[in-house]
Amino acid sequence: MAVTAAGRRLSPAAAFMVLASIIALALYASATPSPLYAVYQQRWNFSTPVLTVIYATYPLGVLVALVLVGTLSDQVGRRPVLRWSLVGLLISMGLFVVADSVGWLLAARAVQGLATGAALGAAGAALIDLHPRGDAGQVGLVNGVASTIGIASGALISAVLVAVAPAPRVLPFLVVCALIVIALFAVWAIPESVAVADRPRLRPTRPSIPEPTREAFTLAALGVLAS
Repeated sequence: MAVTAAGRRLSPAAAFMVLASIIALALYASATPSPLYAVYQQRWNFSTPVLTVIYATYPLGVLVALVLVGTLSDQVGRRPVLRWSLVGLLISMGLFVVADSVGWLLAARAVQGLATGAALGAAGAALIDLHPRGDAGQVGLVNGVASTIGIASGALISAVLVAVAPAPRVLPFLVVCALIVIALFAVWAIPESVAVADRPRLRPTRPSIPEPTREAFTLAALGVLAS
């Protein structure tokens, strides 16, 4: 999806597709290291509990980002948050590329979690802004499908590259870096959907589940926990 002329913005429909693609990309990136953990574990000889900590660092980073900056895009705009989130993802991929110890993996996953949480919050809000009817249900469906496709394709493509391609500890992350660069250019063409506040303030958001969705959320959470 290219901009037809300098300074032109994408149509709402095209921007909607870009935002869904960014959600998929963020989750694609999150799954990319998964096929490599056995390689890291064998190479650096760390225990299974340490591996669990590495895994847990990512969702903790996502949660922290959603709580601290989940509403930041309401004040500074969707595009700035998306740009910096993608830059954060780019940095995390670089950390994976140069990683030579468990500490590097922890740092990479922490940065990745923070960047992903910020990206998902801003992109999800922008999807609602740009939906022609503001249909939160349909936006949620698109968000869920994009997330699933991203996670599945990230794990699959990374596994194939690790198995058959040269430089298995580098190439999967370089592929993600290339996609992030493309996404960064696309973000510049997305129309801004919120008015920027004169004095933006960082306001932590208290996590809460709306009453009508609590039962469904609990069942989904139990399913994820069991899996």
